[in-house]
Amino acid sequence: MNKKNLRRAYITKRLQRRTQEPISAVEHAIFKQLEKLDAFKKATSIGVCIPFKGEVDIMRYLGIQKLAYAAILDDGTMHFYLNATIFVKTKIGVLAPDLNQKGLIEIIPSILIIPAIAINYTGYRLGYGGGYFDRYLAKNKIISIGIIEDQDLINIKFEQEYDIKLTHVLTEKRSLTF
Repeated sequence: MNKKNLRRAYITKRLQRRTQEPISAVEHAIFKQLEKLDAFKKATSIGVCIPFKGEVDIMRYLGIQKLAYAAILDDGTMHFYLNATIFVKTKIGVLAPDLNQKGLIEIIPSILIIPAIAINYTGYRLGYGGGYFDRYLAKNKIISIGIIEDQDLINIKFEQEYDIKLTHVLTEKRSLTF
């Protein structure tokens, strides 16, 4: 199955699950896995994207003062900003910091918490196909932590030469390190 069909299948499954079962216990269990990681304990800033399309959302558990929110600029590059309080919907449909607000500070976060559609057992993330995280991680060698529900951890090889392996993958049931 190609990446496009994998995306469609796993997004559909995830959205169906969201209408049938609460996810808050799963998200809390994933956060508990995150708290055990030394990289998280030592992080001075945490790069995040505001979840959408039913992605795992652990943001309510994170200390807001450490969060650096992702924004994708018109040139297709990803940047992270501290002190964001105003968010706007981007052309790709995600919420990102309004770059016109005062007080934003662009940083390279200590770690990235990265949502995914699915992740395979070799540490590669299936995202939405824009390549933003892969390009960011290729340029900035930082710790990347993928978060998903355990049932979205898959045994399918889909990675391509430009895909960047995650450092860690966390689910409600396990923590994997690569």
